[in-house]
Amino acid sequence: MPHLLIADDNPLTLRFLSDAGAALGHLCACAGDGNQARRMAESTHFDLLVLDVNMPGMVGPAVLEAIRGNPLAASCHAPAIATTAADDAGSIAGFLACLRKPLTVAAFGDALAAALGSPAIRRTLDDEAALKAAGNSETLRALRALFADELRELPAVLSAGAGAGDGSAVRDRLHRLRASCGFCGAVALDQACVRLQGRIDATGTVCRADLDELLGIAGETLRALA
Repeated sequence: MPHLLIADDNPLTLRFLSDAGAALGHLCACAGDGNQARRMAESTHFDLLVLDVNMPGMVGPAVLEAIRGNPLAASCHAPAIATTAADDAGSIAGFLACLRKPLTVAAFGDALAAALGSPAIRRTLDDEAALKAAGNSETLRALRALFADELRELPAVLSAGAGAGDGSAVRDRLHRLRASCGFCGAVALDQACVRLQGRIDATGTVCRADLDELLGIAGETLRALA
């Protein structure tokens, strides 16, 4: 079930969007202002962000920019949809779509389906985000070369921790790996790290199937780097 963050300072709109999202089969978390939305997106992995363009504290585009600029934010690479009551709603940088309020449940559902099925979720590497984090292409190449070395060593390191039953060691290693993913634009692997960290937090152990899933994505990432 996709996990959505819906942020809007209008309680009526927030209720409508969250109820519509739930009716469409999504798990929805709500934020009433921009600062709350930023904090939630930093600490929790969401599959999609639905952000009001104009909110107290931080406007939607500023929230998205802050999240994208923080490689350790849990939703750093989550795609985003903007909503606005402005008559001249158009495209906004960084957002997949901009929806004008009020809108129908059907229109909201179409936008969610398009966003959740978009390449932004399935991409192994996000070159644009990585270049922004690195600052220039030369630095990015150097970082990705180091990242490739890290990925080659990863199966042995994580398997050793899991074999020893040391879930905390595996979780700590995933935390470090997420920083590398953020600097190198490894979207899919970052999301896999968040999923495995959550399962370790819930159970205190490392399931072999969960670990194999992450290592499979790590292998795909290494091939994409090459």
